[in-house]
Amino acid sequence: MIKKTGLAIFIGLLFFIAQILTLQDYNIMWDARGHFLRGQSYANLYLTGKETYDEPISKAYVRYYRDYISRSTPGYEKSFYVPSDSYRKSIYKDPFHGFKVYKNDLGHPSFSDIGAAIFNIVLYEKLGLVKDDLAYGLFAIFLSAVLVALVFSWVRQSYGSFAAIVSTLVLGTYPLFWAESHFNIKDVPEVVFFSLTIWAFWVGISKQLKKWIIISSIFGGFALGTKFNIVFLPFILIPWFIVFYLGQSKESRRKYHAWWWFLFVYPLIIFSIFFATYPYIWQDPLGNFLNVISFYKNIGLNIDYTPQFRTFFGFNTYPLIWIAITTYPWVLFLSLIGSLIALFKFFKSKDTLPLLFLLWFLVPIVRVSLPKSAIYDGVRQIMEFIPAMAILAGIGADKIAKFLNGYIAKRFKQFNLLQIGILLLFIPLILILIRLHPAENAYFNSLIGGLKGAKENHITGWGNTDGGIYRKALVWLNKNAEPNAHIAVGFSETADFYLPEFREDLRADNQFSGYLQKGEYIVALTHNSELEYTYRMMYPERFLEPVYIYEVDGVPLIKIWKNDTEHLKKEIQKLQKITVNPIARVENARVYWDLGGVKQLNYIEITFEQKLSCAPLSLAYFQISKDKEHWETLPETYPGSPIDVLGKQPDGNRLIAPFAGQKVRFIQFTAEPEDSCVMNIWKSIIEVFE
Repeated sequence: MIKKTGLAIFIGLLFFIAQILTLQDYNIMWDARGHFLRGQSYANLYLTGKETYDEPISKAYVRYYRDYISRSTPGYEKSFYVPSDSYRKSIYKDPFHGFKVYKNDLGHPSFSDIGAAIFNIVLYEKLGLVKDDLAYGLFAIFLSAVLVALVFSWVRQSYGSFAAIVSTLVLGTYPLFWAESHFNIKDVPEVVFFSLTIWAFWVGISKQLKKWIIISSIFGGFALGTKFNIVFLPFILIPWFIVFYLGQSKESRRKYHAWWWFLFVYPLIIFSIFFATYPYIWQDPLGNFLNVISFYKNIGLNIDYTPQFRTFFGFNTYPLIWIAITTYPWVLFLSLIGSLIALFKFFKSKDTLPLLFLLWFLVPIVRVSLPKSAIYDGVRQIMEFIPAMAILAGIGADKIAKFLNGYIAKRFKQFNLLQIGILLLFIPLILILIRLHPAENAYFNSLIGGLKGAKENHITGWGNTDGGIYRKALVWLNKNAEPNAHIAVGFSETADFYLPEFREDLRADNQFSGYLQKGEYIVALTHNSELEYTYRMMYPERFLEPVYIYEVDGVPLIKIWKNDTEHLKKEIQKLQKITVNPIARVENARVYWDLGGVKQLNYIEITFEQKLSCAPLSLAYFQISKDKEHWETLPETYPGSPIDVLGKQPDGNRLIAPFAGQKVRFIQFTAEPEDSCVMNIWKSIIEVFE
């Protein structure tokens, strides 16, 4: 037993080391800073009982404040005290974003945020073993290594060494799991806790050990404290337990009857951990719990992100198609064989474990495929299917090897190289991962023609790496940007990078200047998203030649532009800028301008009269058209800041709105409420290209 456990730990350790050796190549996840800030504020409350940080700030935080925090909370630079350059404190222990801010933060539960923060406190602040940003990622890496060891041990115990090796290899090389394990502190921990909950439950039931049911509920609490995916676990465990129970003798069934109290204790433990690790709930337990449920309903039911994949009765084919075209074909085949074996065993034998794996594989996929359910960003949010798929693939590979060995042995001699041959078929996948690194989660298989084929076939979410490849841009800018250059991003914030890693003289202050061309570098992830149609993304794509492109399979995933006249596209340089002053007309409570012909737009400047009787602006937006019948609504809304250097618009009695060179004749402006001051237009200037 010790040898078997030791080998599983060794396998997990190999995966852990491989992840550590490549960790430096990945950026933090693009929404990670919010989780880091919240995790530190909650961890500080648990560890010190205080809602504020007593420690002084670090030198790295001074840089973080200068480029990011100072834009919302200016004027504190002179009050900072840094003990020494070697003093270590995470920049995400932000005095302006402590517990008082995050105690009312609605979103995903916070268990994994706290776990990542504790890893940072121990490994970075106390021991100094790794850098600030990387210490958070070690939380996900450690847990993913635990999962790899678990899968190997479980499958080896149940189906033998060869099945265990294949299962572990499938899991460890699954492109999405491999990449996200470096930086995703929400979905990866959820996968691990989800898996541990199932495993411990199986151990407790199959071996009639009550303590393992308790352990399962603890892991279930960790899972619920991370994301709500675990609420679908009953659809896996209950059907499996019923089948398992019916296959037992009457005497064995009676033993389970005495466990009736688990029906109350199991969920009680889960929700107790959820409550204890989520301070947001403490403020108003019932009301805030209902708010969390509403949060999940909104992102999981109320928005249809992939309408083109809806089929009969509203079923969503997107998750199944995504899995089919982002899984290595050999793994698809093996997992299909494993699934068929699981079904066969369900009908023909008393071995119910394959049924558990099959339910585990299917339930996460089915629940986001049902009518009205929704999913986005590929299948990152249901990654809990991956371990089950890996195990089924191991079962399938083992069955194929045994069948072929038996077939050959009847005619020739035992062919012991078959298992090696099956393993060798994973070499192409490993080579692909090496080539894609660090964009492994942008992998698409040959069934769709790779990433290029996914783009050409308009697969929603193609190329999305969750910001993990941003470090490519950071390295290029540190090496090539001129002294004191400014850096902006195509969407979100420059804080999606770990800002202290930028060269000291660079200002990653996100001051995007658009058509004003102040010379900043614009960094953008160029995968498929809803954001490529914003001005901030369309302007550099249409007007500027990139100075750096990072490509995978010939598809750009990162572009960097220099926003100055020298880097304008040649066709743009040939155009002349002229201003026109069309009359603003009002129709159906909307203002519109007729340019007299199709023009290529640059910006519009509106001057309006502010009367005492008019209302403040709540919402405004522009629409454009060539024929006044077919209108395109621009994504920018006002009040808003599509160009940072201009500040929030409207500003005083003036509103400036940019366009990305669209060719139109009519412009329409809508404001709410209808009696907003901005509707009292007395002058408008429109700049166009000719």
